[in-house]
Amino acid sequence: MQHQVKKHKTLARLTALLGMVPGIWFLVATKTNVGSELEIRCGYWIVALVLLTIVWVIYAIFTKILMRDITVAHEMANSLVEARHYKLLFASTFIETVIACAIIALSLLGFLVTDLQCYLEKSLLFQ
Repeated sequence: MQHQVKKHKTLARLTALLGMVPGIWFLVATKTNVGSELEIRCGYWIVALVLLTIVWVIYAIFTKILMRDITVAHEMANSLVEARHYKLLFASTFIETVIACAIIALSLLGFLVTDLQCYLEKSLLFQ
């Protein structure tokens, strides 16, 4: 059981890191000259939003599987110490998930607002 918990925790963490990479790219592209040098135009961030949403759903699935594995391991614990270990692991995984989801949600919101702002500026220029 411990092996499954470790495997699913690793998968969930890698997916969370994969979900944070677009947010870092977003900050670099919008706060520096990199975005203008690469000629990032309207519509780019909507594509990133869709891809990040897919990553977020995958992360949610991995986290659900991980939490189920931790619960099963907690119920099958042979000692009080092992049961406490899994209870703490459950709590720390929950906190980690909340923080990762907040970062991913902020990235999604940033993508949406930036692309909407781009389209609004573009429509105001043509009037």
